[in-house]
Amino acid sequence: MSARPEKTTRDRAAAETSTADLPATARSARLPARVGSVERSGPAGPLALDIRGLQVSFAGVGAVLRGVDLTVAPGECVAVVGESGSGKSVLVRSVLGLASEGGSTARVAAQTFTVGGRDVRRLSERGWRSVRGSEVGLVLQDALQSLDPLRTVGAEIGETLALRKVPRAQRRDRILAALDAAGLDSPELRIVQRPGQLSGGMRQRALIASALVAEPPLLVLDEPTTALDATVAARVLATLAALRDAGTALLLVSHDLAAVAQVADRVVVLSDGEVVEEGPTAQVLDSPVHPETRRLAAAVPRGPKPGAASTFGPVVLSGRGLGRTFRTPGGGHVRAVDGVDVELRRGEALGIVGESGSGKTTLARLLLAADAPDTGTVTLDGEAWSETGHRERRTRRHRVQLVPQDPLGSFDPRYTAGRILREALSRGRSTATPVELLDAVRLPPEVLGRRPRSLSGGQRQRLAIARALALEPDVLVCDEPVSALDVTVQAEILGLLLDLQRSRDLSIVFVSHDLAVVRQVCDTVLVMKDGRVVERGPVEDVFADPQDPFTRELLAARRGAGT
Repeated sequence: MSARPEKTTRDRAAAETSTADLPATARSARLPARVGSVERSGPAGPLALDIRGLQVSFAGVGAVLRGVDLTVAPGECVAVVGESGSGKSVLVRSVLGLASEGGSTARVAAQTFTVGGRDVRRLSERGWRSVRGSEVGLVLQDALQSLDPLRTVGAEIGETLALRKVPRAQRRDRILAALDAAGLDSPELRIVQRPGQLSGGMRQRALIASALVAEPPLLVLDEPTTALDATVAARVLATLAALRDAGTALLLVSHDLAAVAQVADRVVVLSDGEVVEEGPTAQVLDSPVHPETRRLAAAVPRGPKPGAASTFGPVVLSGRGLGRTFRTPGGGHVRAVDGVDVELRRGEALGIVGESGSGKTTLARLLLAADAPDTGTVTLDGEAWSETGHRERRTRRHRVQLVPQDPLGSFDPRYTAGRILREALSRGRSTATPVELLDAVRLPPEVLGRRPRSLSGGQRQRLAIARALALEPDVLVCDEPVSALDVTVQAEILGLLLDLQRSRDLSIVFVSHDLAVVRQVCDTVLVMKDGRVVERGPVEDVFADPQDPFTRELLAARRGAGT
């Protein structure tokens, strides 16, 4: 592990990331310049997508999209941004002829609606099937769920060609070309691998290849980098930029404004089903006009943690020499955590960062005592924690609580929020009421009668935090708690965690792939690679002057993404 020299406050201030080398339009919001050097003066050839006056409504709900205009030219990337509920997902489904997907019958009307110059307003389902894949391809956010785990990558991609009746003799070359175009190394190897054998970034690029293999002129990308680590996201964005510059039209739907700034030519802002602002990327993100756009841009995490503490209390949770090995198919094994030492003090927020597969989540599970280390020990207030049995831990279990990445999956869908909180309160000693817990996480009392599925993503995450607080913990372990949230909701949750840390003297373990979020929330940081800690220290010291080459690579990708 790299040693770290002491730094004064003045040294740290002087070492702050400079934006002087960025274009003025990117400097103002600390967002990046576009990837790629091709600048366009206007559309070349027929539009890949041309929508005018799009209206989409559902029975019992009313209009979800109202009067939306949207065009995408060949070789152009247009980004659609907006909060949850703004209509982004309905727009994506409408472009693919899937507005009624999920059982609700949608009424779609438009003055103009062409895909690749073809009028699709009156297409039958059979007609739409001929458009999907050949004229427009879709890349979803969750590649692991989108790819069949039982099939090889080659079989998955080849299915598109089989449906298009491409001769079998031509398919292998087409698949290899698509994998290469999507930026995957060693296409000959990847074609015989299954999704579970690929990293997160490789799976995302395999999904891009699956959409590319039929050579559609338009790609629709729904949050393609949200769940990826900084270095992997940078590679995927570079792939998208190369596709754009080669002439593919891209429609990018994302709440990651840094990614949008890096690859998009134009930005369309949706709010409550309407386009409230549209224009060149730099103009919209750096000089927003509409209040909704201003709110989105202001919510992007920037800079150091506000009012960071310089001293903390005694060590509350620690690990010494932690190791955890998992068996792999074929009799092999992988060392997920390898000789890790970690300390968390009272009132401290500790960030754990690294690429997918670095051991972040496994380390968090060891600290929770949700998994037992093969080597080393975890202690809570100096007493054995990981070595004791479940029954012995029961009286102290309330002291270390989890805030999961996917709260919906951790709730019983049959329970109301009130029952969820009452059940949590029954396991602890807190005298708080469910209403008081909701108030602590800034939720109104009427939420008590609602079930998790009826809540927004941000409301569900607040409910998960309230459930953890019901047990009056000393430590919160937060595993990617904001990665799936829109930028404004993310900012609200981060602000809530900061307030709770200070008001309750909470210690927080914060696992995240988003380095900008870690910088805003955490006091200290561990950088993990291949199961080991390669660097640790105060967040501002590590960010300003990284000592390990891997840390420098992570931060270079972060700066490339404008975070």
